Amino acid sequence: MNHGTYIIANRSYQARHPLEDEVHFDTAENYVFHLPDLAVLAVKGAKAADFLQGQLTCDVRLITPSTMQRGALCNLKGRIMALLDVIDWQGYHLVLPKDLLDETKNSLTKAAMLSRVTLQVNTDWHAFGFLINNSSETLPRLTLPEESGHAAAAEDYCCYSLGNNLFIALIRQDRISHYLDGFSAPQHRGTLGWHYLQLLNRHVTIYPETRGLFLAHRIDLHKQGYISFEKGCYKGQEIIARTHYKAKLKHELKVFTVYSGRLPVPGSRLFNEGTQQEIGELVDCCPKGSDCYLIAVSIHFEHAQVVTLENQSETLTLLDAWENPKKH
Repeated sequence: MNHGTYIIANRSYQARHPLEDEVHFDTAENYVFHLPDLAVLAVKGAKAADFLQGQLTCDVRLITPSTMQRGALCNLKGRIMALLDVIDWQGYHLVLPKDLLDETKNSLTKAAMLSRVTLQVNTDWHAFGFLINNSSETLPRLTLPEESGHAAAAEDYCCYSLGNNLFIALIRQDRISHYLDGFSAPQHRGTLGWHYLQLLNRHVTIYPETRGLFLAHRIDLHKQGYISFEKGCYKGQEIIARTHYKAKLKHELKVFTVYSGRLPVPGSRLFNEGTQQEIGELVDCCPKGSDCYLIAVSIHFEHAQVVTLENQSETLTLLDAWENPKKH
């Protein structure tokens, strides 16, 4: 059941419960998330691994049927065009937001042709997320990998761990009810609940409106396993390596709660309220209550707690990410 659609940077997020229930999770319960906003792109060909190695920030050599990698596709200036998960299950597949699928496929196509690799959208698999807090409660009828970055698969599903009790599973359409049997209605959540959990764990997303905006180090990809500094060349590698080894980093990714009468816009610049000095950028956000939002920002290591956003006069106080929304 859909209890509401929430638009963030023109991307629709669905809630299966009233907002504050959608983003509240009992630490003794398990949850399943319906993720129709994720797409799967198959990369086929004898040189698929070599092709991906030259395109993505992660080390494709580390990917096996039992391990996966999170990676980024960047442009030549080292700015992020897409964040995606890479798995080796019945061949290599990229898991990424559906609204970035066409642009990502198009940007890879020319190089794929030169590498004799084909790219094909796979519509046979449907994506689900899991939050597994309690192994004694209802579990999906599939193997959950024990370690972050590990994967488990059968003919009709592939499941991989993101750490922090979070998992993604790709399941064949006709087997969905079998693997999800046993979860009650309150345990089913939508894309909004999953997005909220991702932000709490400092995993942001790239929107069509923020493609090509952020440098990898500005959103801490180097701290989250997205970037290999041991591999050879890939698109944007020169900029990323120079930033890592020679630049003095000034920003980090942080997550806060804010109260605002307007939805924060990803990509907006962030200013010190007192001096109007630019101190960062808003990367991502998610509603969590009435006029209450979880935001992820790339911000100076030393920063003010009261800020303003680009094109907004309202001041925002940066509060703890775990703060519960005030009751109105």
